[in-house]
Amino acid sequence: MWCAQTSERVWRGRVLAALVTAAVLAVAGCGAGPGAPEAGGHGHGGQPRPDDAANTMPSEPMTVEALATAVGCQTSSPQHGSDFRQANCSGTGEKLVLLDFDTAKGQREWVDMSKAYGGVYLVGNRWTVSGNSRDYMLALQARLGGAIEQDTHGS
Repeated sequence: MWCAQTSERVWRGRVLAALVTAAVLAVAGCGAGPGAPEAGGHGHGGQPRPDDAANTMPSEPMTVEALATAVGCQTSSPQHGSDFRQANCSGTGEKLVLLDFDTAKGQREWVDMSKAYGGVYLVGNRWTVSGNSRDYMLALQARLGGAIEQDTHGS
C-alpha cells in the first residue's frame, strides 16, 4: 500500500510540474503554435511585426468620434446596435466603417462573424475599423494601434 501511495504521489508531482512548466511557457510566450512569431519574439530579426496585437493594443477604448478624429474623416450619425455604435467614415479615399463596443465579448463576436464577409479589420480595445485595403489598415495601425485581422479561409 505504501508503494502504491508513493508512486501516485510521484505521478501527481510530475503532472503538476508539467502543468506549471506549460503555464509558465504560455505566459512567457514561448509556445510555437500556428502563426506564432519567429525567434526574437516578433518576427524577422526580432523586429515587431505591424500586426502584432500584443505590442499595439492601446490601453483605452476609443469612441467612433475619437476614431474619426484620429483617422481624419467625417462620419455619419452613429447607428446603435445591441452592444456597439457604427458609423461610415468618408473623406479618406477609402471606404471605412468605425465601431465602438460596450464589451470586449460583443466586439469579439462581431469581428468573428464579420470576417466571414471579407474585408480587413483593425481591432483595438473595444473599437474596430473595417475596410478593404490591408495597406491602408497597416498605415492606420501605425497611428491607432490595434491588431490587423481578416478572414484567410476564403480569400
